Amino acid sequence: MGLFLVSTLEVHSPTWLMCTYLAVFGVGLGLSQQILTLIVQNEFAAAVVGTATSSFNYFKQVGATVGSAVVGAFFANRLRTFLTDNLAGVGAPGEGTSLTSFTPADVLHLPDAIREPVILSYNEALLPIFLGLVPVVVAALLVTFFIKEKPLATQIERGIPAEALSEGQLLVTTQDEDLDAELAELGGREPRVESVRECHDNRS
Repeated sequence: MGLFLVSTLEVHSPTWLMCTYLAVFGVGLGLSQQILTLIVQNEFAAAVVGTATSSFNYFKQVGATVGSAVVGAFFANRLRTFLTDNLAGVGAPGEGTSLTSFTPADVLHLPDAIREPVILSYNEALLPIFLGLVPVVVAALLVTFFIKEKPLATQIERGIPAEALSEGQLLVTTQDEDLDAELAELGGREPRVESVRECHDNRS
């Protein structure tokens, strides 16, 4: 929604309208990023949640870097084309115009005959890109419907290393602790703790 609203802006759109559309875009993007991070952290045990979160952030940064480079190159190419066409139409030299020489202050002090084509060129080069990205966002939204729904964890799942199990170290689960507490209340018994090796011996 935010991308579509931003793509409808024009050269003479009021500043308050631009800020409103950018706020909608920013709020939607910011809230979605936090939800995705929570989904990743809720899926893994506490022993690997740090690795999972850092991996998620890494691939997110890679995607943002590659996407920015592609969109930036596309925008620069379109801007060069529109500057050449619009400035040539008013008799200004367009082919030799340096794209890096324009700053907001420079554009503000340009003559009206040149300033308006420059602003129009930026508008025509940038805003349609936002509209072109709308299908990409819609596709990403559809992909999220295939994420398996999992209730938010209410307790920490601690991973047990394989070497710890092979050495017969103590394995205490939440269910064991709850059962021990109930037995202690009923009969005043000592809480029991069984090791993996004892469990294995009893079964054999």
